[in-house]
Amino acid sequence: MEPGQDRLKGLLDRLEEGLRPEELEESETLSRRALEWEAVPRLPLVLCYPFPERSRLQPFPHGSTFGDPAKHLHNELLYAFETSAALNLELGCDLALSIRPNFGIGLVPSILGARVEQIDDNPPWVRPLESRSELMRMFDRDPAQAAAGGWLPRVVETYQYFDEALSPYPRLRGSVRRVLPDLQGPFDNYELLRGSEAFSDFYTDPGLLRDGLALTARAQIAAAQALLPWTTDHRDGYSLQHGVVIKGSILIRNDSPVMVSPESYREVIAPHDGAVLSALGGGGIHSCGNIGHQMRNYLDVEGLSCIDLGQGLLNDRAELYRLAAAKQAALVRMEVTEDELTTGRVLEMFPTGVSLVHRCGSFDKAREVLGAYRRAAERRGRASEAGAGGAR
Repeated sequence: MEPGQDRLKGLLDRLEEGLRPEELEESETLSRRALEWEAVPRLPLVLCYPFPERSRLQPFPHGSTFGDPAKHLHNELLYAFETSAALNLELGCDLALSIRPNFGIGLVPSILGARVEQIDDNPPWVRPLESRSELMRMFDRDPAQAAAGGWLPRVVETYQYFDEALSPYPRLRGSVRRVLPDLQGPFDNYELLRGSEAFSDFYTDPGLLRDGLALTARAQIAAAQALLPWTTDHRDGYSLQHGVVIKGSILIRNDSPVMVSPESYREVIAPHDGAVLSALGGGGIHSCGNIGHQMRNYLDVEGLSCIDLGQGLLNDRAELYRLAAAKQAALVRMEVTEDELTTGRVLEMFPTGVSLVHRCGSFDKAREVLGAYRRAAERRGRASEAGAGGAR
């Protein structure tokens, strides 16, 4: 047996034995209620931490996973999004059990003719189209047909391997959700194809930019529609991304639009984001960094039901929450501090409408923080019950 297959089997055996499906369902129910702005006893929390060096389980080097589906699945279950589904058997935070074909950010550009490169242990990257003639040729492609090309066949093959590998494990097969890979967003994909000139196009070639965004939006929709039949996470208007529940079917990545003005986003990019969300039944927008200048714009995008925060602590969180509450749009992965969790103050700051993330320095610290947060939530619940009893 190959090393990847041997280690994967050991991990799958461990997960099948230790999995508690009822706890996964409880966490998902809690997340859904919070994202619907219902009253909840506590907010769902995912804890991130460096993978413990002392663990006998260790992820494979990232670069080795792209040609080995066993290593690919092993790493997805062992350590993804700075946290671990395997170690969460012991920890017990609200991490959703999900796997995705993790081929980086270049999937949509690849079906429009871009060259995707993967070097050493780096994630795959896109080499921008080098000439205007190359760029113009991408408009000759029919996204609906192109969705069968580029790197998407590799994605489908990976889904097929996931299904095959999990088939002997009934509890895992019923609990692990296969989710969409990273399909970026219309402007992020345009920038990958165009390079830094994507930003100057706002002023020097706005017609090309608008046509390019329309094309990348259609390509993203076609790619998602081609891959959705392989996923198992879409239920009743919810799906999974980044190890958490989101509202809707798709999460647009908008890391590049934070670098343009609110006016440019609203007038040029937002209609194409709305086209993607609407075509796929609604969903969310993700951005890293400070999104304060785009928050109102994001909330006005057609089909927007949630916002996923890459770095919540860089933002005025109270203002984001106020704006989101007015629209009843959920805030996913709101980053909070240790003190806010362990004192229970976070439950006063964000009573509902939010799921939480906290980055810890170690797995042991994550266990300590989670216990303190749960105790704080219980104290708050008892105090609320006592107050309600006194009021009667």
